[in-house]
Amino acid sequence: MGDNDYWNSIDDYGHGRSSDPDYGPVPEEYLSTGMSKAAMVCGFLSLVCVIFNVFGSLVFGSLGLLFAFLSKRSKMSRQARLGARLSVIGLVLFAGLMAFSAYTLISTGVWDRMMEAIREMDPNDPDAVGQIQQDVIRDLEQQLLGEYYGIGQSGDTPSAPKVI
Repeated sequence: MGDNDYWNSIDDYGHGRSSDPDYGPVPEEYLSTGMSKAAMVCGFLSLVCVIFNVFGSLVFGSLGLLFAFLSKRSKMSRQARLGARLSVIGLVLFAGLMAFSAYTLISTGVWDRMMEAIREMDPNDPDAVGQIQQDVIRDLEQQLLGEYYGIGQSGDTPSAPKVI
């Protein structure tokens, strides 16, 4: 191998590439460590975002799956598989929370009242949207917590939770 061939076989970090006889072939599992690590980090962040920022779970879960599949050469590394699994778990939890939220809004009747309030809203009133949000929150509190804590429609403060 000539001098010119040797310098062409060194990567940006001074490591020999697989064609360099001094280093030998690079194992397959080390070829895509950047994407594998990114997949694992995004998968972990998708789980964290389920707790703190639900829509971040959708973003990081999707990116984690993308990075895991992009890191795949012939066989996916352990980090990439872990990232893909964490991402799928985060996406499933996201979908479950969205389905539960939709079910709760629809089954309590809050969705219908909110849509009616939006239809009747004055487009020139800048505080109308804030008022609708406050009404929806108040309705949800009364519907979901009212039976357990004994809060009536008047919004009385509870003295103690009911024992079931």
